[in-house]
Amino acid sequence: MGVRWKNLGPYERDVGTTETVKAKSMYRMRQGDFVFNRIDTDKGAFGVVDSKMSGAVASNEFPAYVCDQSQLLSEYLWLHFQQETVLGALRAAGSEGRARWKEADFERHTILLPSLAEQRRIVDLIGALDETIEAASIAQEESDRAFRESRAQLCQPRQGSRSLPEVSENLDNSRIPISKTVRSTRPGQIPYYGASGRTGWINEALFDEPLVCLGEDGAGLLHWKTRPIAYRIDGASWVNNHAHVLRATSVSTDWLALTLMHYDISLLVNKGTRPKLNKGMLDQIRVRVDDRVPQDEELLLAQKDVAGECAAVESALRILRTNLLTALLSGEHEIPSSYDEHLGVVA
Repeated sequence: MGVRWKNLGPYERDVGTTETVKAKSMYRMRQGDFVFNRIDTDKGAFGVVDSKMSGAVASNEFPAYVCDQSQLLSEYLWLHFQQETVLGALRAAGSEGRARWKEADFERHTILLPSLAEQRRIVDLIGALDETIEAASIAQEESDRAFRESRAQLCQPRQGSRSLPEVSENLDNSRIPISKTVRSTRPGQIPYYGASGRTGWINEALFDEPLVCLGEDGAGLLHWKTRPIAYRIDGASWVNNHAHVLRATSVSTDWLALTLMHYDISLLVNKGTRPKLNKGMLDQIRVRVDDRVPQDEELLLAQKDVAGECAAVESALRILRTNLLTALLSGEHEIPSSYDEHLGVVA
């Protein structure tokens, strides 16, 4: 058994025997045990053993503790180690880039310990919020998948489609490379864009119109199926030389962006040390142009908006969880005792 980063808890690492497992000592885990990874505590490698992992064994790199449930809920302790302030302190205490915690370090750690009833309320409330976040995450994934599937079908080049130079103007020659060091001396409010989106700000604009940027190089090009490789920009902007810059001419800017954002470039990219989509290959891209394009564009933009709204909801819920967890565990806010009656919880 191991413990995953980002507070995802215990998981089954492998199945072994006394001959294949080289650890000097092993622990058998029981449901409810609190466990952590001594090497990656700064990355949130904590958790509570559930029924599925009960009976699993782990090496001494994963110390396990039995909480006195009359004083401390193991689930509450896990929430404590999900606070960014706590993880930040672990990072600061680490050496050689890794916060290696031993049992003595864990046993010296102090926490605020509210009443058992308050611990239960906090665990229950955050648990309910986690279920809502999970549902929002599933909705976001499904809406994004639906959009990508529709886009793949509707933006597929067909008979009568045109090459990229026929429907857009390439503005790459207007780009001006600038180093990060020089850019740091030119702070401003103009968005500075790269291969996959905005990477910073600058004090001067190279462009000031609706455009489409398509990544020119970088590993992101290899993930065109699941991650957008093109995006639309509007207004004053600066684009560096890691993104092709295109002005739509015979199609709308939105349709050009929709076509390119997940375009199959697998046969167009030079897969060297650093993947690159050069201009010669770029010009081979085909764009669908027919009478049904406006209707399909409207449909795809609506689906894209839904996916964006779902992502925004999930993000807002995660921010709420972070802030609420901090407020509850610091004692800044307390959950009223009436919460117990509302949910039928026995304090």
